[in-house]
Amino acid sequence: MSAAGSFVAGLRSVWEQGASDAGRDRRRETILANQLGLFGAATTALYEIFYVVYDFGLLWPVFLANLVFIGVYLAIPLINRAGHRLLASHVGFLNVLVQLFVVTYFLSTGAGVQLFYFTLAGLLALMYSRIRFPATLAMALVAAGLYGFCHFRFTPDRAVLPLPGTVLDLLYAGSILGAVLLGAIFSFLFRQEISRAEADLERTNETLEALSERDALTGLANRRRLDSFLYSECQRAAREHRPLSLLMVDVDHFKRFNDVHGHQAGDACLRQVANLVGAAARRPADLPARYGGEEFVLVLPETPLSGAVKQAEDLRKAVAAAAIGPQTPQGREEVTVSIGVATADRADAYQPEALLRVADKGLYVAKRSGRNRSAVADENAALEGGARVFGG
Repeated sequence: MSAAGSFVAGLRSVWEQGASDAGRDRRRETILANQLGLFGAATTALYEIFYVVYDFGLLWPVFLANLVFIGVYLAIPLINRAGHRLLASHVGFLNVLVQLFVVTYFLSTGAGVQLFYFTLAGLLALMYSRIRFPATLAMALVAAGLYGFCHFRFTPDRAVLPLPGTVLDLLYAGSILGAVLLGAIFSFLFRQEISRAEADLERTNETLEALSERDALTGLANRRRLDSFLYSECQRAAREHRPLSLLMVDVDHFKRFNDVHGHQAGDACLRQVANLVGAAARRPADLPARYGGEEFVLVLPETPLSGAVKQAEDLRKAVAAAAIGPQTPQGREEVTVSIGVATADRADAYQPEALLRVADKGLYVAKRSGRNRSAVADENAALEGGARVFGG
């Protein structure tokens, strides 16, 4: 990391003090208060350098007063870190009000320090995340009132520490530049913080949307995601005249398994079968999903019937070989699945309901044929008529 990058990273670590455990609005308020403390201290330090270089013997009173104000500015991140966020904002606001008043008292309005009241007034609505308009207006009027008092009372001819006109002009130009730059910097940093918050919110929404389409037990796509995906894939396959296949997988004798071994063992069984169904999705375009209960679906775009049958048989054999069932005194109980296979091969088949219906009919045939089998059924034939059964 470059020196500039390290410096910025250091600044960011300071102005994020106390922000990590704050809410979204409080976080922005906390960071802005810390930034006010840092930039307030830095701006005051520039004036301090001028006072020392120009005439410390004359300007030492304002120099010492500014040391106190710098100390208060630097205390703001510590106050936020301690969790006193509202107090930190109050301290920052009051410190600026008093500092500008005191420095203008010493140097007069000819130095232009009172111009920073305008910068402060522009930050009020940002410094307090839950401030209401009457309070904002009242605080802005306080800043405006102090500015007006300074403007009419602390004129150059009444300066406690009189400076030549050329020096006052130089300070006034620096104050104008500083007030404008600080306003721009605060606006830019606040906009960055808003953008970060918006990006976090967008990521959160994406995460929630993804979670809303996931089955909590197995981690596979849920019925909502399946319905949406299958509908869009049926439309695409019909439009492009491409094959679309679907496997409907059912755990054999699962109710008996649950009754004998308990629901926890049943849940573990479903998770293991789901892992194997997910592993059978060999391409990013394939979608494994939990259809409901002990039934799963695997959608296979761009897959003809022969390829779907092969994947069904590979999955069926993988489940049988996985030794999923618990160990019993009689040996390990074997868990198997039956699978119905369907492929869209004509216009009326490119419908989610039709594809699911044919796959469900194939699953029925596989069950009737002895379970632990795959079957392809003809929707228009009798249940066993026209069906092809594999495995066993």
